[in-house]
Amino acid sequence: YYLNRFKDVYRQASIDLMLGASVSEEIFQERNEEEDNAATAFHVKLLIEDCKKLLIPDPEAILGSWGLIDADPVSGDPSETEMDTILILTRDSYYVADYDDQIDKVTNYQRVSLSEIVMIEFGQPESGVSLFKNKQHHCIRINYRMSSEYGYFHMFRSTNLRFFNNMTVVIKTDEEMIESMKAICEAFSVAIEIAGLPKIPIPMNVALDKRTSKQ
Repeated sequence: YYLNRFKDVYRQASIDLMLGASVSEEIFQERNEEEDNAATAFHVKLLIEDCKKLLIPDPEAILGSWGLIDADPVSGDPSETEMDTILILTRDSYYVADYDDQIDKVTNYQRVSLSEIVMIEFGQPESGVSLFKNKQHHCIRINYRMSSEYGYFHMFRSTNLRFFNNMTVVIKTDEEMIESMKAICEAFSVAIEIAGLPKIPIPMNVALDKRTSKQ
């Protein structure tokens, strides 16, 4: 819909230009931006699909997949704006795959069983301790255990894309970004319920204390 609308606007602007009417440069800049966003969204969608095929033999087991940014206090890059992590949720596990845009490949991945998730938090890093100097990003922190040892977590923030119904759509507002992250929390809650596991706490809109995950 959006691409068609911008194509129509651009077409009319081109006609106006040919007829000698003045046309705002913003129209052409807007078209270029929309085309860039659409191309990025399409590329990210293909990357995620490739990653799913690589890691998950049974596509029926996949409940959700998202392109995100690593927000870990140690490994995360505060200046990153593009996807560097792919999160895949299945009926019994979740997978975190590291994506390197320099070589356009998944370089590493980790699988965590849903039964090992202890808590999922959604909120902003505590004021004064955030890595993100320019803006307080909303983050998801998935706390999990390994065997009987606690203190591990994965932490993510959103790109400018949201993912639903096998579609990748450009995020326009902070509210959309927040909703897209909340939807991930909801998907995990549903997956845990489907798996017949005990409910886990999922506190929303909390201050995320600064700590490092065990390695």
